[in-house]
Amino acid sequence: MAKTAAKNYVTAATALLLALVPAAAEAADVGPPVELGHDVVVDAGHGGIDGGTSHGDRLEKHLTLALARDLKAALAERGLRAAVTRTDDYAPSDDNRWLPSRSRHLRDLAQRHLIIRELSPRIVVSVHVNWSPDPSRSGPVVLYPFDPQSHALAHLVQERLNRLYGAREVPYIAPNFYLFRRATCPTVILEAGFIGNAGDVERLTTPEKRKKIAAAVADGILAFLLAYELPLRTPVTDAVFPE
Repeated sequence: MAKTAAKNYVTAATALLLALVPAAAEAADVGPPVELGHDVVVDAGHGGIDGGTSHGDRLEKHLTLALARDLKAALAERGLRAAVTRTDDYAPSDDNRWLPSRSRHLRDLAQRHLIIRELSPRIVVSVHVNWSPDPSRSGPVVLYPFDPQSHALAHLVQERLNRLYGAREVPYIAPNFYLFRRATCPTVILEAGFIGNAGDVERLTTPEKRKKIAAAVADGILAFLLAYELPLRTPVTDAVFPE
């Protein structure tokens, strides 16, 4: 779970912003591919010593990794070059020997930012799972920073997730996250359901249902790239960093 106070941000500017996204996004000409960088970096939240939020013996870190892997595969199926920030159950902070900080959490965030910067993506999606003391709370929500393109990306992803879940959620603005404050490209955080809700956990732990979540997110990402006519990069289906 990405832990901060997220304020619902729905204004007339939202409608205006979405009106600026071309209606024919899905049919746009995205131009020739280029060789360098990645279209998308998928950040699998938590890992290793950092289990994230939990419910019973269920840990967020395992749910985020499984969904991140499926999202990477779904993006590759759509011709997008994608990478993930971790490929197994370890904390990126384990690789951070360069930041002079005693805070493991800060070293973890800084290492993720370094990985993202090295991969030079067009989009970043950080995958998390939400928590609430109310077991009836359910459904995914997308968070975004003060940035028009991140705002548009969040709405396109949320819209497709709402179709899948039969929900009416809206994205939340949450500008104080570390990755948001240092973002150099459109960046969103996906809270992919609530770890204490049985229905959400079933979606996240059943491979077929989890792949549908990944497909919905990938469709939203692709729609954003096409809407803004950003040239796609050469697909590399096995792109992974680090090994």
